[in-house]
Amino acid sequence: MRSPRTSLARRMGGLSLAFLLAALTAAALVRPAFAHEGHAALPSTGVKLDGNQLLVSPPAIKAIGLETHKIVLGDLRHVLRVDARVELPVQNQAKVATLMSGKIDEVFVKPGQFVHAGDELARVSSLELESLQSELLESAEELDLLRRLVAQRELAVKGGVLAGKAVLDMRAQLQRKAAQHEVVRRKLEGLGLTAAQIDEVLRTKEPVRCLSVTAPIDGVVEHVDVYAGQLVESTDHLFEVVDASSAYIVGEVVETDAHEVAAGLPVETTFAGLAGRAFEGQIRRIRAEMDEVKRVLRVEVAVENAEGLLRPGMMGRMTIEVAKAKQEVLCPTGALIETETGVFVLLRESEGKFSRRAIKVGMRSPDRVVVQSGLFPGQQVVSKGTLLLASMYDGAAAPAKQPPSAASTAGAAPSSRNSSERRVTLGRVTARKAVVELPTNQRTLATSLMEGRVAELLVMPGEEVRAGQPVCVCECPTLRNLQLELLEAESKRKWASGEVQRLRPSATSGILPQKDFWELETELQTLEQRVAGLMRKLKLVGLSDEGIRDLKELPLGQQSEGEDDSAAVERIVGTITIRAPISGRVSALHVVRGELVHSHDAVMEIQDPKRVWIKAFLAEQDAPRIAEDQPASVTFPAKPGLRLEGTVVRVAPSLVSRERVLPVWIEAPNPDEFLKAGMFAQVEIVAPETPARLAASGPPQNGQTPRGQP
Repeated sequence: MRSPRTSLARRMGGLSLAFLLAALTAAALVRPAFAHEGHAALPSTGVKLDGNQLLVSPPAIKAIGLETHKIVLGDLRHVLRVDARVELPVQNQAKVATLMSGKIDEVFVKPGQFVHAGDELARVSSLELESLQSELLESAEELDLLRRLVAQRELAVKGGVLAGKAVLDMRAQLQRKAAQHEVVRRKLEGLGLTAAQIDEVLRTKEPVRCLSVTAPIDGVVEHVDVYAGQLVESTDHLFEVVDASSAYIVGEVVETDAHEVAAGLPVETTFAGLAGRAFEGQIRRIRAEMDEVKRVLRVEVAVENAEGLLRPGMMGRMTIEVAKAKQEVLCPTGALIETETGVFVLLRESEGKFSRRAIKVGMRSPDRVVVQSGLFPGQQVVSKGTLLLASMYDGAAAPAKQPPSAASTAGAAPSSRNSSERRVTLGRVTARKAVVELPTNQRTLATSLMEGRVAELLVMPGEEVRAGQPVCVCECPTLRNLQLELLEAESKRKWASGEVQRLRPSATSGILPQKDFWELETELQTLEQRVAGLMRKLKLVGLSDEGIRDLKELPLGQQSEGEDDSAAVERIVGTITIRAPISGRVSALHVVRGELVHSHDAVMEIQDPKRVWIKAFLAEQDAPRIAEDQPASVTFPAKPGLRLEGTVVRVAPSLVSRERVLPVWIEAPNPDEFLKAGMFAQVEIVAPETPARLAASGPPQNGQTPRGQP
């Protein structure tokens, strides 16, 4: 039979442990309850703090559920697992079209068929082609006749039978006809006929009946959007060819993990439909903008796809190896106690005896962390019950009274009510929402002023470019025709100028009627205006002054019979070079090879991300306190620990009506280009507690309440 004293003692022991747990829990939740000013921690049975050492009895260890973990030496791999999908690189896609309107005679390929660059996909017959070839043959016949007439009249002039003026007139006519013939020839070349085909047409007098539509790249025909007998325009895309020998795997990293990814990190991707296969690679680039709907940042990984297993649109899971450590000192994450002053653990010295040990940590994973200093392999640390025991150290010393800070007294009201100076109390305004933007002058589109087809993309997304650097080349028949018009107009202008100079003495002496001379002068002035207008157009679309000047000097149509002027017209440009409008980085391509680009269509976007705007939305009641040049601090969920200091550079003139918030913009540096358009931010702006205009007006007189305030 138990004695009353024994039963009472056991009940008291149980109460002591219960009291210990309650006291520890209360200390963890409300630290001031553990200690108060000038007194030690509240006493509890089973736990004792002696300097830096914590003594815990076996019953208390059991009650707390305390566990320890041994520090080990090992490898650590920190990874992110994200959703991924397969995309086709822009340079591996091409659209195919005919350069003129017409009717499809034959189609030679089917969807899914592999073709080589230059293979014939279809044939097109066209009235435009027929008309140009007819004009070519007619001009060739007329040119041959004029050459014979000039030769005949030159002989007559030498024999004194004919006046020299007749020969000069005939030579001018020959020159104009030769220029016209060359213009037609170059137009046919612009439509796709080779020089050999044109020479064959001139030799046999048999026009080419149709043009071939050929593949621009090696690949598989993905789309066939045309049938035999169909009428097509030059703006229609007839085929699409894709090269799937390489692909991009695009991973979607959530915004809060964005700070952990960087170009060059190794990745591995698996797909449900390809069990047992893993595709390895490295992050090629991080895309320039956040997906503001899914709140993800996309990363690109280039992989080989020679077997054709990866198809655009496939979904998988990507594992990104964020960090890797070999043979490092490893500690469980649950043992860490992180405070404002540093990180420490509770080190087990012996049975029931623990001490607080400050450590320096490095790379982390969800369950383990690398210890750079403070611990050695074989030591044991508390991994469960850490917070309860750590609260004993927090409760051992009470916070001392802090003297009033300078900041708290800076805004105190002056002692004299009649003081002419008023102090302004500064506070902080927190934005309801904020998002990263690029300044408008750091985000531009590369465009073309003339319609054409993309012949070559000279840069890829992610590449740095300089202002004025060529980024894209477009085939442009209109540009070729414009240059040929300039050559023809310049040829006529030279002839008219020569005639004016030759006939001026005759007009002055009265031999030539004044009316005829005025008409010739007017024709010359008209041709000069036309030449000047064509030169301005060519300069506007990108030709240099030197190139236009050289083009004007080409001797089009001035060669004699049997001479070849093909070398003279090699300077005729059939393509438009689109250049980067600013220095920066290519953020996106909007076209693929072979695609038709209309006037002012965006070919690509270029961004300069070295500085950013943070667009913040402030509550209506804070709007009167905000002005330009106020300092602001900005932090980002995507990169904990990053704090940027900037200033308010612009304040919207009105509130957003639906949400009743005021937009303001803070400019801040972005030296490592981490911040992307669309990322969320937290903004605090240093602003006076009272709007400046209200503070200047002073307190209300005669007890009146300012209008609009309660």
